[in-house]
Amino acid sequence: MKEHKHERAATEFQGDAEAVSGGTLNQTGMARRSFLGRAARWSAALAVIGLAPEAWMQAVFRRSVMSSAVASGSTRNRALHPFPADDPFNMPLGVNAWYAPMNDPATLQLRHFAGDVAMYGPQGSKPIWLPTAADPIHRFYKGGRSPAGSTFFSIRAEEHMTDEMFEHLQIDAIPALNEGRYEDRHLRTIFGNEVVELFEFYRDGGDFSGIPSGYASHGVRNALDRYAFGTGFNETSSAVGGTRAWGGSSLAGAIRKHEIERPDPHIPHALTIALDHLRQAGNAGKGDPSSPLHNISFMFPANKTDAHGFNWRNEDGSFRCVGNGRMGMRIALDPTICTDAWIEENAPKLVVATRGHPAGVPNPWQVALAKALRDYGGILTDTGPSLNYTETELGVAEDVLIATKWRNISGTEYSKNWRWLFKDGYVRRVAGRTSSGGSPIHIPTESHWDTWRANGQGWGGGAPRVPYSRPLSGDLPPATPEAPGAIQVSAARILDGTE
Repeated sequence: MKEHKHERAATEFQGDAEAVSGGTLNQTGMARRSFLGRAARWSAALAVIGLAPEAWMQAVFRRSVMSSAVASGSTRNRALHPFPADDPFNMPLGVNAWYAPMNDPATLQLRHFAGDVAMYGPQGSKPIWLPTAADPIHRFYKGGRSPAGSTFFSIRAEEHMTDEMFEHLQIDAIPALNEGRYEDRHLRTIFGNEVVELFEFYRDGGDFSGIPSGYASHGVRNALDRYAFGTGFNETSSAVGGTRAWGGSSLAGAIRKHEIERPDPHIPHALTIALDHLRQAGNAGKGDPSSPLHNISFMFPANKTDAHGFNWRNEDGSFRCVGNGRMGMRIALDPTICTDAWIEENAPKLVVATRGHPAGVPNPWQVALAKALRDYGGILTDTGPSLNYTETELGVAEDVLIATKWRNISGTEYSKNWRWLFKDGYVRRVAGRTSSGGSPIHIPTESHWDTWRANGQGWGGGAPRVPYSRPLSGDLPPATPEAPGAIQVSAARILDGTE
């Protein structure tokens, strides 16, 4: 039976690969639901949407498949920029968004811990592998710390709630190799329109001997044209889960190599944010009782809280997670202060000449991070032993790691690279509103997001600060004016780069 399944999977994957190499990556069975259909939850209407032909090229790093610039009219390459344009991570902030004052408990906390701002570098980052049809199919099966009776989750009915999946992967692919006690060993492989995410992945025997199989304690297969948040197998436009603590895809919010390994770095999405799991994050009833988030453990787009919030206890049995951060909480730079001119003036200066930029100019990588944090924000998706960190995919070039201050100039340490944004309270918790000047919605729900996206608004309400991101990620970015311009977005959910 297993041999038959392996052979069947190989045939299906080969067919997908031929579609890719032929430039006709068809995406069928994709759900595109109207606002009313969303409200009805399970009465979604299905549409068949095909992608325009795309030219493909081999990237320098590990034979990754990357899209070359294609003439206007091309659709989004979701391997490089996943999820629909109105996904909570891809949706820009709206001009009606409400920014918490300095006495807001979560905002105060962000400022208090500003001295330890960090970014995960090569050890903590999660690799994203993009194999070709020439790379072998691997068998992934349940193992390790898996609870008895646990299963994988997949958008494919035949492998959903089973104990194995098959997918292409480079033979020398490795997971994230975290240092210390938190060896999550994430691995993600994208082939065609799907991503397989693995948590605590080991090759057979753990020796990386080249055997094309391995086990993981948790695994998920999602489609890149679905939304990043997870709601279940029957929810045909959303993920079936993920391997990140927030309950959705681990791809969401990750800074990609092609976004920053360029002279004009551009990050057209919200950033994934993790807070310290003892002092900054918490669950319902923890933290300052005056916080509007005090009585919840998570909010949309998250559908769970991190396990540390329940497991870490003091000697007397009380919870040690006492922070005011909540999974799904969004933070952002205050746009009334952090204008383009302010960012250019206050960004750290480039220490050494990098990718055509001379030393002494405003650091373009720091500028890109600041603009992403202002225009899209950051979403709390995880907790960990560090404070206020985000993530890039594994394998970013050394000169960019130093330029972004993932590393000091010596290349041996992580830098406090966001201190200039956090220390003086420029980063605030963000809430939404249903109208300009209306009362803040501190705990936005899926229905609030539905209303904002159905009306062509940004997250939090009002016109989006920057246009919805539609071009192929990796092309030169469009102009991103500070003043929100008029933008028309249909009420139908945006499932690709064109209407």
